Amino acid sequence: MALSAQDRKVDLLIVDHYALDERWEQYVRPYVDKIMVIDDLADRAHDCDLLLDQNLYENAELRYKGLVPDHCRTLLGPKHALLRPEFKEARRNLRVRNGDIGRILIFFGGGDPTNETSKALEAMRLLDHPDIAVDVIAGSASPYKEQIQQLCASMSNTTFHYQINNMAQLMARSDLAIGAGGTTTWERCCIGLPALVSAIAFNQIAIAEAAAKSGVCLYLGVSQDVNPQQIQESVEELLKHPNIAVDLSKQAMNLVDGEGVARVSNVLLEQVGQGIAS
Repeated sequence: MALSAQDRKVDLLIVDHYALDERWEQYVRPYVDKIMVIDDLADRAHDCDLLLDQNLYENAELRYKGLVPDHCRTLLGPKHALLRPEFKEARRNLRVRNGDIGRILIFFGGGDPTNETSKALEAMRLLDHPDIAVDVIAGSASPYKEQIQQLCASMSNTTFHYQINNMAQLMARSDLAIGAGGTTTWERCCIGLPALVSAIAFNQIAIAEAAAKSGVCLYLGVSQDVNPQQIQESVEELLKHPNIAVDLSKQAMNLVDGEGVARVSNVLLEQVGQGIAS
């Protein structure tokens, strides 16, 4: 005997794909009780009961107006950031950050297609502070990982890391990060790591600008417009004024507390429970 859509219905479907919108969601609606969408573009309509956008935007409440049903519950902002448990754990055991910079972390995402990492390393050469340790992370998708590794080997007090699984640990022991916008922003914030940020993708620009306005990072601009000298001068400024790094760290930790997974999970359980009860 064939099963009806109601017999096959699942409690919750989570959709996380830029190519899907309300047309696809309406197609699967007969087979699911609740639909949750993860988005950050706010550029298309959705047929969903929950929407998660963990990024920081000005007027965040208005971005999805008219794009989701009236009954949809929106979970907006970095307090809902879905971070791995290691970041929450590292936050519990953080040392006090006093603004001194003795270790810098360079990470521009798993891909870094325009090789911003090498640009940051050149900035470290210009900085000429052999007393400052530098950790450099490259992911498996980086087309320049061999070049970056060789560059690191040619520089004093510089360590190359590849495809790591201890990001929270490296962030916790660092005093400053140089990197991209995107979800790594909220990882840095959770651990109170001050950062110099370049946007390496279009959808990172608004996030980086809002983060800088909130005082959790220093935004250098779109990556193609950022040069090594600009990075070097920004680090020099922080070395001269450690209070700036202290303020960035405090604001960052106030923005992201590492409880985003718990908040979102509680809402999901509540929604699924309502669906079962009805």
